[in-house]
Amino acid sequence: MAATVSSAPSGPRYAPEDPTLPKPWKGLVDGNTGYLYFWNPVTNTTQYERPIAASSPAAPPPKLAAVPMSSSVQVNQSSSQGQNRTGREESGRYNSEINAVDKLQ
Repeated sequence: MAATVSSAPSGPRYAPEDPTLPKPWKGLVDGNTGYLYFWNPVTNTTQYERPIAASSPAAPPPKLAAVPMSSSVQVNQSSSQGQNRTGREESGRYNSEINAVDKLQ
């Protein structure tokens, strides 16, 4: 008797074990498309997006690497124009100059 090959799509099959998946998620391969998807047997949830582990409140946050910072700061100062003036003084001076020009016209 000869074996027959079915052209019907096969159902899902387990993907190779992935230790990086959070428990209890399992990787499955869609028999129709060959795409990897994920199944949670506890909640019977399936999804194509890789699940991320839910962080527990008791777990401390991950430590960030220290980034060296330069302690030297360079400040550019103009020669003598308004080094000690506030924005309001500069604005008043600018408006006075505009008014003077308007009066000349």
